[in-house]
Amino acid sequence: MAQPSDITALEPLFQALYAHETPNAATPDAGTCARHIQRLLDDQTPHDMIIAWGTDRRALGLAAIARVTSISDPRSDHWTQIDLKELFVLPGARGQNIGRALMEWVQSYAKQHGACRIDWHVKSDNADGIRFYERFGAKILDGRLSMRKTL
Repeated sequence: MAQPSDITALEPLFQALYAHETPNAATPDAGTCARHIQRLLDDQTPHDMIIAWGTDRRALGLAAIARVTSISDPRSDHWTQIDLKELFVLPGARGQNIGRALMEWVQSYAKQHGACRIDWHVKSDNADGIRFYERFGAKILDGRLSMRKTL
């Protein structure tokens, strides 16, 4: 799990993630990233995050999840669900089974916490990502749309 002592080492990974998700925006400075990471690691957030470290202590990838309780399913064996908030590997580190290791951690975490499912969003034009997740048994849900309202 990521620790507050990892913040400085995580800044380049989070800057790359932001650039990946928001390609036409200026990359936030290290201080802004550090404050964001600190907030994510705070015990008050619902997130748990695992980091893939290189042998040089460089952060190569991450998986962030949130454990949630079902609102609509009253069956106790369906109460716990995992939301995969992010799975990201630096472009230069892809193809080294880092994503596989991170996804295996997510699945193991879900089983250890008695989760009945893992949910996440993937961009519809991310064919590589969709193929990657399908190798882990993921299915695209018919009749579901991701929606967003920016405030």
